[in-house]
Amino acid sequence: MNKQDHKKEMSRVKLLLLGTGESGKSTIFKQMKILYSAEKGYTPKEREQSKPYIYGNVFSNFRVVVENSDKYGPVQNQEVKQAFLSLLKAEDEPAPEITPQIAATLKALWEDAGIQATWKERKYLHLFELL
Repeated sequence: MNKQDHKKEMSRVKLLLLGTGESGKSTIFKQMKILYSAEKGYTPKEREQSKPYIYGNVFSNFRVVVENSDKYGPVQNQEVKQAFLSLLKAEDEPAPEITPQIAATLKALWEDAGIQATWKERKYLHLFELL
């Protein structure tokens, strides 16, 4: 390592975040990046790379809510529920990209009274924080 590389490395701020899973380590790191990085947020490449994770979290959370809707408030619109279920893939496959048609299905499902009743009881469900 030459002097210039050493100087650059020494100027980097390093942060060690410790905690259990789902305790907010990533959230704190992301907030620090937004507030203090030179880019003031995410680069276009990072935003593009995050899409599959965001889509996956949306579908995972909707799946949990739909699967628990019979317990807390049955879905009224069975047609839209079936349309959503047909979009789901195996757990290990990536979620589909959210197209305008898929967004319309998610919106219709979200507006369902049974889904809203289930969402009010989300403290009993294991949902992932969205990015």
